Amino acid sequence: MNTETKPKLGKNIDILSVAADYKGCINFPSFFAMCLNTSACLNKPSDRFAKGGLREKALESFSNGRLRWIDQEGRDNHDDILKLDIEFKTTKLKTKTGKNKKFVSARLKNTMGDNATCSIKNPADIYMFGGCDGLVICDYKTLEPYLHMSKDALTCKIPFEKVTQIAFASDYDEEIKVKMVATKTVDYVAMRQKMEMEFLNNFV
Repeated sequence: MNTETKPKLGKNIDILSVAADYKGCINFPSFFAMCLNTSACLNKPSDRFAKGGLREKALESFSNGRLRWIDQEGRDNHDDILKLDIEFKTTKLKTKTGKNKKFVSARLKNTMGDNATCSIKNPADIYMFGGCDGLVICDYKTLEPYLHMSKDALTCKIPFEKVTQIAFASDYDEEIKVKMVATKTVDYVAMRQKMEMEFLNNFV
């Protein structure tokens, strides 16, 4: 008897409609300005989770709470209106010359060794990729053929034409510049270090 657990089938999702909806509900100048502000200071391996976590929480903050941060296994946000679970992965979408990359590549999850299967048993409804230069999405049906298993991780390498654009930072150049000037003294690392010292001082 075959006891292997098969991946859950995804919902039938109108991905173009979802992308258009998110383009209207997310404050992109604020999102991209925050990503740019923190990208330079959060580039150490130990900062990877902090950077990703900030962007996941930013989706909630800059969508007026709609894309609620849930931080669960295999999903980071939940769309409270469309009732969709979202997994967000930070990755570059543009080349140094500003062209779309040929592939959208991301590390989806760490594995426990070679026994892992090249699939996701409980996939999210929406997979969102991007960061400083833009945001794109796809559903699991689109993602699945482009999953790859390495020795220690499940990754994806999706042809760019297979994902659906929500927005690119280049669409908001002037607004982002204004935000960057207004927030140039905002230092996330310094604020975090100050908070940590204040916390530790409670135990002195």
